[in-house]
Amino acid sequence: MSDTPSAQRPGVGALAAVAATVFLFALLLRLWGIGTRDLWLDEIYTQFAASRDWLGLVDDRVGRGHSPFYFALLKLTGIDPSNVAAIRAPSAVFDAGAAAVLSAGVLRYFGWRSAVLVGALYVFSPLHIHWAQNARPYGLLMLFTAMGLVGALGLVASIGRDTVSRVPHWLFLLGWSGACLTLTGGILTYLVVLSLPWWPGLRRGALADPAFRRRWIAAQKVPSVVAFLTYMLVSRLHVVDRIGDYWLQDRRPFGAESLQLLVAELATGEVGLTGIGPAAGIVLALLACAVLALIRPGLRPAAWPVFALGFGVSLVMLAMSLNTSLLTGRYFTPAWMGLLVAAGLGLATLRPPALMLLSAPLLGLLGAFSAVSATVPSVLRALPPQQIAALINGTDARHAPIVADRAVFRALRMELMLLRLDAPGLPRPQMHGARGGSRVAERIAEGGVFFIVASPAEWAALRAAQEIPSPCVAEIAPWVVVRAGGGPCAAPFAAPLAAP
Repeated sequence: MSDTPSAQRPGVGALAAVAATVFLFALLLRLWGIGTRDLWLDEIYTQFAASRDWLGLVDDRVGRGHSPFYFALLKLTGIDPSNVAAIRAPSAVFDAGAAAVLSAGVLRYFGWRSAVLVGALYVFSPLHIHWAQNARPYGLLMLFTAMGLVGALGLVASIGRDTVSRVPHWLFLLGWSGACLTLTGGILTYLVVLSLPWWPGLRRGALADPAFRRRWIAAQKVPSVVAFLTYMLVSRLHVVDRIGDYWLQDRRPFGAESLQLLVAELATGEVGLTGIGPAAGIVLALLACAVLALIRPGLRPAAWPVFALGFGVSLVMLAMSLNTSLLTGRYFTPAWMGLLVAAGLGLATLRPPALMLLSAPLLGLLGAFSAVSATVPSVLRALPPQQIAALINGTDARHAPIVADRAVFRALRMELMLLRLDAPGLPRPQMHGARGGSRVAERIAEGGVFFIVASPAEWAALRAAQEIPSPCVAEIAPWVVVRAGGGPCAAPFAAPLAAP
């Protein structure tokens, strides 16, 4: 079951030393360049939620089908939500903690060589570094997933034993409870791991061992309750009621192009750093090492929790992606963690010459892509959306609905939310994507003041198609901003020229 006999397994001191060393290396890599990239929309959602009062935070997150747990932790730290590097730092700490827990757990159950390789693969994983440098819940999810995985390894290792340590029980309970409380993906991952006793490689030994069955049932009680309550009270709203066409069809529809983008994210952390050839080579090499661990008799049944996380969750995600747009790197972070652990176990079975020949270039490429991904600045903010947001926010109708062209919609929402970070009483901007003239017609029918942000050609078409009530126009190239349904025009708005 392990390359380390029970009598030779490392003690608490060795486990703590390895965990501390890996944590420091992982944290340094994740903090390096953490403030380089521009904020993106989801991170601004995080800033916005953390800037609300406690009731506002819960309402903002739960109202959109997301658990408030991670965002509440951020608020508890007292970090200034407008400080980009500071609000990203907790994710880096959480993910470095995940690397430490994984390394110590693998050392405990599989030995030094496996621990070094698994630790190195995760420490240099571009995908996990990228999301550890985001003010989003993925670093926290990785920490809890690592705890749950190590707990599952300990429980599986207890098959056939009457007396065992309680540490795996608590790691399993706390890890999977936290994962389910953090993200919907944590619930899905937990359910796959929960099915372990019925996997063919474990079923005979696990189900025939009454002591193991009792331990497994005891460990899963709390996480199962947390998973059920979190889904029913929070996630179900997002999954059932608000998923919309964007997540069903538009984001990453299943196909060759989306799979290539996913491979690029797994190998390099983000799209565009290299061609599909090098990215596919890295992913295929790691998958080959993971398969090598899977077919290695000496690693079964001890490593079945790793295989469940890596292969099982990957297959479930790919199956779900047939009808949804889930082929994006951040949703595969738990599965990729499992595959990296499996790859490390597979590499550890190789003889030294083959091990060096394969591991050295793999780690070198992963490290290089991690460094590039962390230090290449991304420019996501443009001046016109900032000017439009300032214009709208400076009026007495800043709460009014906004119908915006799709090309400027996301950028304008970002800028408007940034302007509201220091105003906890202000709600999210009420924005609607332009769908021909239908959105404008709806706003006219409802009455009241609203804004239109459109190109000059679109504005001309809207005026020609329907009568816009009391329009006041301001031009911010290449856009036209229209205040409709209000009173007399005041600078910088002006009444439009008569339509030709």
